[in-house]
Amino acid sequence: MKLMKPLLLLTLSLFALPSVSNAQTVRFLGSGSSAMFLELGQAAQSEAATATPCVWTAGIAEAVARDTRTTPHTDETGEMWVTWSAGSTGTCAAPSGTGIDVYAYMSLDSVEGNRCFFARCQLIMNIGAGTSGGQLLCNLTGPCVYGFDTDIPQVILKAIDNQFFFVAATDVRPEDAKFAIQRALAPCGAPVWR
Repeated sequence: MKLMKPLLLLTLSLFALPSVSNAQTVRFLGSGSSAMFLELGQAAQSEAATATPCVWTAGIAEAVARDTRTTPHTDETGEMWVTWSAGSTGTCAAPSGTGIDVYAYMSLDSVEGNRCFFARCQLIMNIGAGTSGGQLLCNLTGPCVYGFDTDIPQVILKAIDNQFFFVAATDVRPEDAKFAIQRALAPCGAPVWR
């Protein structure tokens, strides 16, 4: 009973916070295994699109996954894709209205996916709005055809830039990923304790 009053006050205070409403919602921001790049990209296209998928892809220079725990920061690069829905009143090139869902993924490797999830790596985009895509995913409307990337709109770029990864796409358990990092960083011939 002693805790009920503070718990009730905390619960009520959370409801009193002002709501923040964005037209776009980042539903998926992940990094990890390169083996999952294509499959996750195609799944995100089908999830984000109502008729025509909105897709932008990039090589390794357009963005970095930044681990801010080190000085200087540790930046990892990899290919990436971003898919989004056009919204209730927009198009792929100019999403607007409600219901703009954004999905993004950076291909690093399984160990890096774990690290970026647990260390809260930040996605830093090194491009401006209107940058053309790299044509790395094929569309889903028929046979695999490349060449349908949309130049990335400002509203989508703003939604993902400086955000923290919250999905690790990996086939390696976290403790195995930590062991792999320790083994890779150990001096040659030094024992690596489990």
